[in-house]
Amino acid sequence: MEVMEKTKFQRRLRVVFAFCMALATVMCYFLLPLSGIAFTDKDAQEQVPQLIEGEKDKLRKEGTALGDIYDRNDTLIVSGQPGGKVEYARDSEKYTMTVGFDETDIGSGYLMERMSEDLRYSDYDNGKGRSLKLTLDCGLQEMLWDGIQQGAGTRASVAVLDAVTGGVMGLAFSPSFSLDELREVKQEWPEKETFKWQDVMLKELVPDGGNQEKLLFPLRWPTRPGSIYKIVTGIGIVENGLQNVVIDDGGALVDDYGPFHVENNDQNTYGPLEFHNAFLNSSNVYFARMSHDYLGWDKMTELANRCMIGVPLECDFAQLLSTFESALDPFDTSVYPNEKLARIGYGYADLQINVVQAAMIAQGIANGGTMCKPYMVETVYTTKGYQTDPETWEYFRGEETESRSGYTKGETYRIASPETAAVIGSTMADAAPGDIQVNGKTYSVALKTGTADLDMEDSTLNNIWMVSYAPADDPRYVVAINRYEVQNSLGIDLFSEVEDIYEYLFQNEERTGGGT
Repeated sequence: MEVMEKTKFQRRLRVVFAFCMALATVMCYFLLPLSGIAFTDKDAQEQVPQLIEGEKDKLRKEGTALGDIYDRNDTLIVSGQPGGKVEYARDSEKYTMTVGFDETDIGSGYLMERMSEDLRYSDYDNGKGRSLKLTLDCGLQEMLWDGIQQGAGTRASVAVLDAVTGGVMGLAFSPSFSLDELREVKQEWPEKETFKWQDVMLKELVPDGGNQEKLLFPLRWPTRPGSIYKIVTGIGIVENGLQNVVIDDGGALVDDYGPFHVENNDQNTYGPLEFHNAFLNSSNVYFARMSHDYLGWDKMTELANRCMIGVPLECDFAQLLSTFESALDPFDTSVYPNEKLARIGYGYADLQINVVQAAMIAQGIANGGTMCKPYMVETVYTTKGYQTDPETWEYFRGEETESRSGYTKGETYRIASPETAAVIGSTMADAAPGDIQVNGKTYSVALKTGTADLDMEDSTLNNIWMVSYAPADDPRYVVAINRYEVQNSLGIDLFSEVEDIYEYLFQNEERTGGGT
């Protein structure tokens, strides 16, 4: 109790000091011109109020424990502690790559870094930052993490979105790390050397080298989508009335592509195909020809921009990066332009996306052609009350307030008309290998698989994808999975993992509540 009163006194003293400094600055601002000393820079004069507010903010944040973070069901995930520490109420390894961490002597990352203006800002003289309520469901998040660790591949990711709002219900990556691992390394770090958590964890995660940044920041290091991108090309085909045009798939195409020729997976041949059957068979030949002969660069570029591919996207939990061939600057059309245009039609060339963007595309189709910018922070709360338990450092959350961090939810992008989305969605539903049975109920799934080779010496390694939503006739959830450098596997092999996730979602619908 004595310690708490002392802390309150110290903070009040700092607030009084901040007020005095602000008052002194204002007085100087008005009195100096009267004494013959005037500000000569008008911009500097205009900046005075902001500078005063900035100084007050710095003093307000000094000594403030981070706010607490809760899941969608008010389950505590992270608790801010005195001295700039945080404590995970859950297994931190399942959250650090998503929720992140933020400690004064270690650093910060992920959502906690991006939301630090709120987490570090005290609305009251109580030494505690604002609290966050997330769209995540702890049970789902931990189930996703357990599953993604067990499968194949050098790295993997899985995202679950609300099909209507775009809220991130679960987002897990492999490999990951725990906060305790980071702290252990920090304790052994030479005092004279600057501690950078990224450098340390890159060494810990990939001691033998490789492109280590991809492991810590997977949403900034996209990969080739392969056939899941046929959803985007399909939007262009359907809205231009081309779905009944027949392409003869003879198994390979060389015409007009320079030295490169297009082949189907396993060198399959499908014969004459219109859109529906080409999508079900995932014909590379058909989509290459549609992109090259019918849609062209301008249309394929416009489709990518419409779906936010090649456009950096700032979200409250991460920056999403992707690449689109024609968005490169400068774009050299003299180097096999026909080949590049053809390959983009089925998700190749230099086209790259991450798992959240893959989920966004499926979400846009599920939501009648309206794609939502994904978000993870549902509510920002003020933090009322004082320390109630010196051992747990628990605080009460207050009223909902406007975020200071600058991220908003509700931003949408029209990627297709409702009619076009319905055609694509119906075709995705026909592509599913089966329905999902949960507690005697049957749920349909709409999906698209992707299998992209990696242009590596080992030709057996693939980058495999599955994007989906369910129920197909009343979408509530979107699930996307990616596994990188998987040997002798195809995208369809991910269906059992997707099935397990949907079973959890429908069994726990009261907690997960998608589509609300």
